Amino acid sequence: MLLAFFALFFLILVRQVALPFVAGMALAYFLDPPVDKLETFGLSRTLSAVIVAFVFVLAVLSILAMVGPLLVNQSIDLLNNLPGLLAAGREQGLAFLDQIGERYQIDARSKIREHLGSFTEQAINTLIALVLNLIQSGVALVNIISLFLITPLVGFFCLLRWDRIVASVDALLPLPERPAIRTVAKDIDRALAGFVRGQALVCLIMATYYALALTLSGLQYGAAVGLVAGILTFIPYIGALTGFLLTVTLSFIQFPDLWSILLPIGFFLLGQSVEGNILTPRLVGRGIGLHDVWVLFAVLAGGAIAGFLGVLVAVPVAAMIGVAVRHAVGRYRKTRYYLGEDEDPPPGQLPKA
Repeated sequence: MLLAFFALFFLILVRQVALPFVAGMALAYFLDPPVDKLETFGLSRTLSAVIVAFVFVLAVLSILAMVGPLLVNQSIDLLNNLPGLLAAGREQGLAFLDQIGERYQIDARSKIREHLGSFTEQAINTLIALVLNLIQSGVALVNIISLFLITPLVGFFCLLRWDRIVASVDALLPLPERPAIRTVAKDIDRALAGFVRGQALVCLIMATYYALALTLSGLQYGAAVGLVAGILTFIPYIGALTGFLLTVTLSFIQFPDLWSILLPIGFFLLGQSVEGNILTPRLVGRGIGLHDVWVLFAVLAGGAIAGFLGVLVAVPVAAMIGVAVRHAVGRYRKTRYYLGEDEDPPPGQLPKA
């Protein structure tokens, strides 16, 4: 347990550069089962790892070839049309404020301008300071470059030696506690494996659904918004909130009437309902054994401690801690202290045999 806390503390210290290494290890963990499967057919570890890595890279490149141009084109189009979209949104917002003013006999424009004036100034100053800080530190650029260059190398290296790494860690376990630790590790592995595979499938399904549904609803840039919302589904609550806000904002800017605005929003809410009540319970299940409140707390705490890296690893780490705590509680309930066998017997009563 002390070693786990030391590893977590070290990860927090190096969080600025740890993202590609953590992503590489996660990639190796994700690809290890098919490599082990190929080894059962008599192939060497190296050849199995090369085959699996080649198929994975080919699949990723194929997906990028299909959706990459669409995302790039819609993103460029959105940036080019952003001034016009903002102007249209401003006009619709002012018209909406005029309607409220006529109904309630108030000057809604002046009220909104009065309350938003100082807030807008503070937001602009904060945004400028954030951009300057990122430019000066260069951390964001370094992380993006390293994520695409270092992650594949780390992932392939770990994939080649994954069994050796596991065996080395297992050999360091204390002999009296080795069976108990192995049991905990197997439960953690089962929970994480089910979560990763199920969540990846949920992200793929939701990205496809959102892209098609928002495009069919007539929403501009609906495909890009849908793909982003689907991919971000792996971040609990944050992904859904991001996609919803994008859908609502673009709908209010683009469509002039209420029914046209409600159509893409309705498609998005329908997708959220299906994902929360059908897909996630069936494909991901309750394997991580955490209540939704604890999942949300883990995501927020991870983001506060380690930024984007903390958000990515929050749920898996919380699942690991949950499994360890459940086993610790189980062992505690079997102790003589919990069962009360160490207490002195009452006067006149013989001690327990």
